[in-house]
Amino acid sequence: MQPLIERGGEGKRARGKGGVCRTRNRSVMMLLMSALLGDLLIIIAQIISATQFVYEEKYIKKHGFHPLLVVGLEGLVYSVYSFTQ
Repeated sequence: MQPLIERGGEGKRARGKGGVCRTRNRSVMMLLMSALLGDLLIIIAQIISATQFVYEEKYIKKHGFHPLLVVGLEGLVYSVYSFTQ
């Protein structure tokens, strides 16, 4: 593996070989940014899912529905919806 930066003598500026340093830094930065974006999307999805569960629980308790009835109806509705698409 080539070094990221070729170091010259004292007084010389550190520079990459034909732009290798910039390209590697950019690709490493892109990998890091995509990993952070993926983590952020997972966190947002978990928050939305948790909010939905809390809302469903409050709605079921408020209206006195049996939980299995709600789950069955939800499955039926989404099945019909997916088959009609």
